[in-house]
Amino acid sequence: VTEEGFLIPTLSAIGNHDGPFPPKAFSLLFPQAKERTYNRFDIGNLASFYFLDTDHAEKVHGIQDAWLFNALHKKSLYKFAVYHVPAYPS
Repeated sequence: VTEEGFLIPTLSAIGNHDGPFPPKAFSLLFPQAKERTYNRFDIGNLASFYFLDTDHAEKVHGIQDAWLFNALHKKSLYKFAVYHVPAYPS
């Protein structure tokens, strides 16, 4: 909280240190997650941030995969993937 009483906004991706409690707790702490641990945050048509769950509470393949395929159709000048660990580390 700043001296003026404002909060510093935070957008977070779920990570391996966010357990073992259920992912709903992550959603309560970070409301942008809503009912799922992956989401998209847009800044107009300038930028889209894709917050991905890389196998912490949701599998990479499956429902998140289908959601991402559709979400990537949003027209943004810049697109950023945000995640705690890579889905396919080297």
